Amino acid sequence: MACSPLEQAVEECKKAGICVNWRTLTNGTCGMVYRECQGQLDDYCHGGVRVQGRVLEEVKAGCFCLRGQFRAEEHKKICVSECPYCKGPLGEHKQLGETWQSNCQVCTCSNQTKTEECQPKPPSPPPLCSQNSVLVTGCCGKQTCVEKTCNYDGRTYKVGDRWTDLALPCESYSCTREGTQTVRRVCPHQNCSEEDRVWDEQHCCYTCNQTCATRVSSVNITVDNCTATLQLPMCQGQCGTETRWVVARSILHLEQKCECCRVRSYERKSVNLTCNGGSVMPHLYAHVTSCECHNCSILQ
Repeated sequence: MACSPLEQAVEECKKAGICVNWRTLTNGTCGMVYRECQGQLDDYCHGGVRVQGRVLEEVKAGCFCLRGQFRAEEHKKICVSECPYCKGPLGEHKQLGETWQSNCQVCTCSNQTKTEECQPKPPSPPPLCSQNSVLVTGCCGKQTCVEKTCNYDGRTYKVGDRWTDLALPCESYSCTREGTQTVRRVCPHQNCSEEDRVWDEQHCCYTCNQTCATRVSSVNITVDNCTATLQLPMCQGQCGTETRWVVARSILHLEQKCECCRVRSYERKSVNLTCNGGSVMPHLYAHVTSCECHNCSILQ
């Protein structure tokens, strides 16, 4: 039962000359009882906290709250069992008129109702992000600018960064607004042995060393039905070709001077050839030690 409106109605009746003993009609809900000898005023609520009533110098008669109750306010004739007060998000006490934020809402402790009144927090204008940032909506609709990044092999790169991976020498990477971009090199087809390969700095592509030099090849040697298989150095590679015009017998001729990769020096060595029946025959051979480009022919 709401006691304050009932009390106001009785006051109006008094002005009209009608007296109503209204407290007996509330069955003790409004909590006021008459006491002849009271040595202390009722406790009362102030700011949501129970305040102890003042001790009187002399006892007095009057209306007081029931045992275990206290006045809603110091001078109100309404008794309550607990003081109404505002609570924060953690249950903490809030003062009248205090404002705080809770769960994306702005709350105020009302001076009239002494309870929390909450409204959704108004949205803030979105920030202006840079070209390398993106607008991200977070808690309570709050928007912030977050710089775009790329992640590769546990590392974070900014937009514009470039890097390589030693495990993948033919690939290079760059961080763009769209994410990680991969560029893969395509090597031209080459066909040469491992020792003739000349690798680039990234060890991705190679070219073949085609200069005139000794290169080891497997050679089968047969002499008088005696054979052996040897790994022999041989002269291989390219040499230059020179083209020029010459006058011979008053006629202009085109002369091409060709060079071939030939033996420059060698040393004699012996090799054992295996013959039919298992016998062994030693034989001398020229073991190439160096090569050079030498004239091979003249074409006219």
